[in-house]
Amino acid sequence: MIDKKHQEKFKSVWNKGDYRRGSTAERMLPLLLDVIPEEATINDYGCGTGRMEVEINKIRPQQSILMIDITEEALEKEAINLLVSSTARVFFKEMDISDLGIIRKAHWGICINTLMTVQPEKLDKILLEIKRTCENLIVEMYDLSDKRLGMEMTTVKKNKIEWAEKLMEYWSSVSFEQSKESKNRYIFICKDVSVRGEEDEEAIN
Repeated sequence: MIDKKHQEKFKSVWNKGDYRRGSTAERMLPLLLDVIPEEATINDYGCGTGRMEVEINKIRPQQSILMIDITEEALEKEAINLLVSSTARVFFKEMDISDLGIIRKAHWGICINTLMTVQPEKLDKILLEIKRTCENLIVEMYDLSDKRLGMEMTTVKKNKIEWAEKLMEYWSSVSFEQSKESKNRYIFICKDVSVRGEEDEEAIN
């Protein structure tokens, strides 16, 4: 079930809060492509504009990606075009990442600049849902204030060590990658080393 109050907050910042100036996920594309194999399925938790999916599709049109966001208001035209393409393997679901329901379990998850914007009391539930629906995860968070329309968007404030400890509660292997943009941006690659490549049979739809 979608938290309507939280959803309206993000609809506002996407429409009026100057939230489209850049895309960290798009800028992280070289790292994402280096770590995630071409044949892997991907779930993007908090896909935002969908710019990353547009760029991946140009390079790897065979890559299957499920975009997830609390509001479809974030998606831009190029990403929407992928959803109606007869060839692109890109899909979208409007969902609250604290309640993902029945979706496929992907080989890899991506969650870029989302976890520090969630309701603090739901962080563990969100991580449980992400862990349930992907085997491995690339995640970035920042420890910077970000005020939009009078609202503080950075609602979960943790440093590098605190984020690493939290992620290690869910993944057996957590490694840190230094962001090239800021020392206050924390990139982690989380792997479930107990998984031996079992194929998931759950459908997206």
